Amino acid sequence: TVLDRALAAGQDQAEVVGAITGMKLADLRQAGWLTRDDFREDSPLFRYRLRGEPAMNQIAEAIKDVYGRPYVPGSSLKGALRTILARAGALVLKADLGRPDRSRSWAAQPLEREIFGRDPNHDLLRALQVSDSGPADPTQIEMVRVHVFPTAQATRYGRGQGLDLDVEALRRGTTLVATIKIDGTLFGSDTPLGRLVEEELGFGDRHKWLVGLPRAARQLIGRQIADEYEFLSSKDGGGPAASFYARLAETLGSLGKNEFLVQLGWGTGWHTKTFGELLQQDAEGFERLVQDYNLSPQDRKRRAGQPFPKSRKLVRRADRPAEPLGWIKVRLER
Repeated sequence: TVLDRALAAGQDQAEVVGAITGMKLADLRQAGWLTRDDFREDSPLFRYRLRGEPAMNQIAEAIKDVYGRPYVPGSSLKGALRTILARAGALVLKADLGRPDRSRSWAAQPLEREIFGRDPNHDLLRALQVSDSGPADPTQIEMVRVHVFPTAQATRYGRGQGLDLDVEALRRGTTLVATIKIDGTLFGSDTPLGRLVEEELGFGDRHKWLVGLPRAARQLIGRQIADEYEFLSSKDGGGPAASFYARLAETLGSLGKNEFLVQLGWGTGWHTKTFGELLQQDAEGFERLVQDYNLSPQDRKRRAGQPFPKSRKLVRRADRPAEPLGWIKVRLER
């Protein structure tokens, strides 16, 4: 638009490009290349607008389709479901959580092979197919300020002020629809081909894990909610976020058989992507993992049993850390 206007006014293209290169929107407005009308709601320059003034120069964007509509990738939802199934499977198989890989990047690989299968071709999650969600309207995007809590960390100069990050998030109450499918053909049957499939893949009774996903999720998420409530209740300023988890516990208790809660996406933390509290049941063993993988490089004086991680990302409401990110309710419908 800026270039089109300049060319229509007879200005030299090369000079205009040289003048506006590297300019931000505020710079273009101040220099007169854009006008106040360009920032109106019906302006063709922008697909959507967000209220508020960012704390930093950049805003972490939500994932969107080519039309600027936000959605949840199937890989994000499936990753969250995989974590739930991994924890549930570890409990069923009584897996030895004390034998991780030496590589930090592949620490969970021996466990995942034991639970899901020896390689991607024999992975149980081949049978769980999760699509991208349908898009939401751009008006469902809001800018939220995310605070690393607790903020004040001791430094040689005193106590720091913490860190605020601005991110695009879906508004509370947004509804999205995705497809979750279990491919039953991978579990074999009482036919020559079915028996061959079962012999090759060896999934056996693990079909029940997928069918029982909602129940397993409710049980495991209940423990996570309780742990988060305890952590936040013990911190100065953590009351609003602790109250959020108290309400979430009530929601969990009212869910139907085909419903469960799960936390996914950016800023949801270590617990949502690992074996979490299962690792922490052995305080001494877990502390060795923290040291071996350098998971807490800024805290060299850690002791077994101390909270890990020591901070959470919480959305600010009324200038107070108030709630975590990423909690959704999943309802399975045929």
